[in-house]
Amino acid sequence: MLETLKNILDIFIVPIAPAYCGLCGECIDSLSLGKACRGCWSSTRIFNGDEALCPKCGRYFVGRRLSLVSGCRLCRGHHYDSAISCGIYEYGLAVSVIHLKTESHIPEALRTVIESRLNQNQEIVGDLLIPVPLSRGRFFERGFNQADVIARLVGRLSSKAVDSKSLIRRGNTGMHRVAMDRTARNKSVEDIFSVVRPKMIDGKHVTLIDDVLTSGATLSACAEELKKAGASRVTAFTIARTR
Repeated sequence: MLETLKNILDIFIVPIAPAYCGLCGECIDSLSLGKACRGCWSSTRIFNGDEALCPKCGRYFVGRRLSLVSGCRLCRGHHYDSAISCGIYEYGLAVSVIHLKTESHIPEALRTVIESRLNQNQEIVGDLLIPVPLSRGRFFERGFNQADVIARLVGRLSSKAVDSKSLIRRGNTGMHRVAMDRTARNKSVEDIFSVVRPKMIDGKHVTLIDDVLTSGATLSACAEELKKAGASRVTAFTIARTR
């Protein structure tokens, strides 16, 4: 019944109010695809569990066999125990992440990707789901936290509780620019995060959730505070990660 309704909506709404891909400009032929066209989704590298990934930060090793990968070394010193993403920040995933910063809606195509990744790796979901917090100014500017939107979907899919209050951001780090080196990114998140309800964290395996992993500095800074508050393990989960 639901699938029939979706087909009807595509037949009647798409021709009347066509939408175009946020990346290539092609017409989007189904509402379920969100803001990316079918071609861009098919070009996106979405992880299926067979890729060669760094066992800690999830960095993608192009053309390498999984058995040859012991770690990427770039995540040495990061405070999370592991970081898992759905795929590479490109094409369909990149468009979806960008759009999620302006509209608190996860389209069916992205929901399917998230659900599939959760099913591939059961260790992603811990005892408690915590979204990476926004600064107060950015939250009021957007009206929502995209990490919280993702966390609530993961919560519904896994029947786990979401805690959006225990971890806070005390200041605004500013925009992380592509040209920023790793040292600058690490410096920008120093002493920014704080746990205000340690009893909620103590002894828990926390799943820390954000939209995209770039250098890992933000996730590491959050994980450091969660571990100081007594978290037994911190697993980071993001929709996408940069290469």
